[in-house]
Amino acid sequence: MRQTFSFVSVNSLHFFLIFLQAIDSNQHEVQLRVTAINGEYSEWKNGVSSVHQDLTANEGGIYEVCAIAKVGFHKLRMNLQLLTYVPNDIEKVALERHRDRTTQEAVEERINTLVTKIYQIIFHQRHASIGTVRDEMMQQSNEKFVSYFSCIQIVVIILVGVFQTYAIRKFFNVDEKRARI
Repeated sequence: MRQTFSFVSVNSLHFFLIFLQAIDSNQHEVQLRVTAINGEYSEWKNGVSSVHQDLTANEGGIYEVCAIAKVGFHKLRMNLQLLTYVPNDIEKVALERHRDRTTQEAVEERINTLVTKIYQIIFHQRHASIGTVRDEMMQQSNEKFVSYFSCIQIVVIILVGVFQTYAIRKFFNVDEKRARI
C-alpha cells in the first residue's frame, strides 16, 4: 500500500474538484480523502484506477489531500489533478464579457480572422508554386542527362538481346556433316 500527501491552498467558498488516476495498465484500488483546516475529514472515496471528489471549501486555508493506492512491490505513478473555482465569479466574468462585446467588435474580429486566413492561404499557395517552378527548372536542366541515359539503356538492352540470341543459337547449333543418331 502506497500513501502520499499533498497540500492545497484554497480560499473560502471555493469549489474544488480533485481527480486521482493511476498511470498504469493494471487495475489498482485507489482511495482519496481531503482534510479541512479545522481537522474535519471528508469521507474516503474509493475507485479502481481512478477516483474523484467534489468539495466546497467553507473556510480558506491549506487543505491536505491524502491519496492511497494498493500496489505490490513495484512503483506506481499517480496523476493528481486539482481544479478550484468560484462559480459566482465565473458567471460574473462571463456576463461582463458578453455585455462589453458589441456586435461591431464581433464582426471586426471575424473579418480580421478571415483576412488572416486568406493571407495564410495566399502565402502557402505562393510557397507551393515556387517549389513547383523550382522542380520544373531542375527537370529541364537535367533533361539532357535523362535523354542520354535513356539512349544508353536502350542500346545496352538491344546488345544484350542480340548476344543472348546468338548464344542460344550456338548452344543448339547442329553440325550437318557429322553423323546423326
